[in-house]
Amino acid sequence: MEFGRTPEEIEESRRALLVMLFASAGSMILVVFGFLSLSEGRHGLALVLLLNAVLCLSLFLYNRLTRAHAREVSYFFAAQAFVLALYLILGGGVDGSGVFFAFPVTVIMVMAGFTSVRLAVFFCALLVGTAAVGLYGPFPAVYDYESVQKSRLLVGLSALCLMAILAEWMRVRSYMAITSTHDQLSVDARHDPLTGLLNRRGLEEAIGSMGEEAFPAALALLDLDHFKQVNDRYGHDVGDQVIRAVADHLRRHLKGRDLVCRWGGEEFLIVLTDTQCATAREVVEAIRENLSRTPQKLGGSEHHLSFSGGLTRFNDPSHLDSALHEADQQLYRAKQQGRNRVLWRTEPG
Repeated sequence: MEFGRTPEEIEESRRALLVMLFASAGSMILVVFGFLSLSEGRHGLALVLLLNAVLCLSLFLYNRLTRAHAREVSYFFAAQAFVLALYLILGGGVDGSGVFFAFPVTVIMVMAGFTSVRLAVFFCALLVGTAAVGLYGPFPAVYDYESVQKSRLLVGLSALCLMAILAEWMRVRSYMAITSTHDQLSVDARHDPLTGLLNRRGLEEAIGSMGEEAFPAALALLDLDHFKQVNDRYGHDVGDQVIRAVADHLRRHLKGRDLVCRWGGEEFLIVLTDTQCATAREVVEAIRENLSRTPQKLGGSEHHLSFSGGLTRFNDPSHLDSALHEADQQLYRAKQQGRNRVLWRTEPG
């Protein structure tokens, strides 16, 4: 059975598997005991057990056929377990032995329906409370347990509910921790740790998920001018400050739907969505001019930063490699022509 890739898919698959195993095993056990009760002339007990077997089988088949409602099915299964456990306790089964089967059914109820401690405590308290009212109330249909058996039955049921709730709470807490770790690892795998911008993998995935409304788009490859001199003169700590300062500058001057990525080293890549190249050039030029005019405080002194850029149109995610190649060529031309400029081919291919 496939458990999926995300924590949500795994939890959904766990519920589906739980229902499948408990429903299939439960239906078989209920059928056996149902026919045994029928052969012994316990027609009421037999009817209840066989009806529950049919319900278990129905939930099993529905779960197998739909695979899309595992959570809802598990709630129905928990509700069925609640009613069956209560019936076995109050009805007594065969000579009071029904309570022994009610205990595992109660555990199944908690496992199948657990979503929060508060809700689980409510339903367990409802089960124990209803059982107590039935056992000590004037109801002739309730099995006549001895007085000491009633109190011990309720104490045992309460302890069992408590242990089941704690076990499920620990499982859910572990699941939440795994989910949080998964989400953080997912973020880390797609973002540059120095700037918080998308890295190459993150950009490629973001582009792959872009819809038709994002196109036509423009792609610009930017490279900081004379960055090696900054590193050689001031050290890598100041170099990191430069990278972060440029990343913040790009973030401030791009709209929410645009993508900005640290492509590697001192290179950045931006994708301007729903933008023609002529408009994109104006945007990137404005970003370049604003950066070059604004002094940055780095290493205790002020510096003017600049970048060179290559721009190209980008009409489809499948053309990313060709767009990158074209932007890289234009970036190379910008470097050759003196840096601190953005170039693009008038009629890009």
